[in-house]
Amino acid sequence: SMKHIFRMMKSIFAQATLDKIIATDPSGTFLKTTGYRIEKEDAKALSIDEQTRFINYLSDKQDKKLFTKQEYIFGLLALSTGMRRGELSALNWENIDLDSKTLKVTQAVSYCDREEVIGKPKTKSGIREIQLDNLSVTELRKYKLFLRSYFMTNKGYKTGWIFPKVDGETRTPVTSWCQRMSKTFKLLDIPFSLHNLRHTHASNMLSNNYPITQLAHRLGHADPSITLSIYS
Repeated sequence: SMKHIFRMMKSIFAQATLDKIIATDPSGTFLKTTGYRIEKEDAKALSIDEQTRFINYLSDKQDKKLFTKQEYIFGLLALSTGMRRGELSALNWENIDLDSKTLKVTQAVSYCDREEVIGKPKTKSGIREIQLDNLSVTELRKYKLFLRSYFMTNKGYKTGWIFPKVDGETRTPVTSWCQRMSKTFKLLDIPFSLHNLRHTHASNMLSNNYPITQLAHRLGHADPSITLSIYS
């Protein structure tokens, strides 16, 4: 926002100088004039050991309860796709094609007046298709069967949400996922948050020589240079 305002003022001063309303352009450069400093925080990723402990813990913890099944699938998708928490929370079964092993990101949860609202991703590049790995597809098939059995519907699971609440109609909110994952990380003595799973996914892909342009699309970045600046 500060940069945007500065660019507008600089343009105004430049035009005023051309029109000879003022003698010289006083705007200078952004950093020197404002003294504003941009601190770049390194993207932190879980180590291989931390990733293994994280997934194994969620997998082993599964039982016939809805919450534990959801935590495993949510954690697995966050790590294997790099999706944002708002995108994961808004997932619907119609977004996933298990036969073609693809997942379409078409909506995301955002906040408006302290309430969660479902809409389109914040940028056009956020609307994308992600290829799923074999493990995720296998676990999603099992999870879908579990939901059908859990809600005991004659015609199968029809509510749509991949992460429904116990009523089967409404979805689990983003805040709940942040709290659940934070508890898991704390129990495993992993000093990270849910968003670090996105960083971990990107690091895993780059370490396996995944093309940067394709990774930018997978993460929903508008420009590969954004991906490079974060994960270089």
